[in-house]
Amino acid sequence: MSAPKRRSATASRDERRETVELVCDELDRMSRFVDDLLLLAQAEQADFSRAGDVDLDALTEELMAKASARAIGRSRTPASGG
Repeated sequence: MSAPKRRSATASRDERRETVELVCDELDRMSRFVDDLLLLAQAEQADFSRAGDVDLDALTEELMAKASARAIGRSRTPASGG
């Protein structure tokens, strides 16, 4: 019978890095899930939203500025093959 092969230190480090990445991604996902649940719970409260006046011109300008910035950012990002 041959002795079990020892894993290389590099493989072990790579596996640890991948595991840490996976755990961090899952923690982020669970954190977003908890945040969503908290928001839903708050939305059930009577004072969650208040009616009021909205400056539609300012709102529209803000949305256009954000959308334009995103569009410019996308045009600078190479398209992925998919």
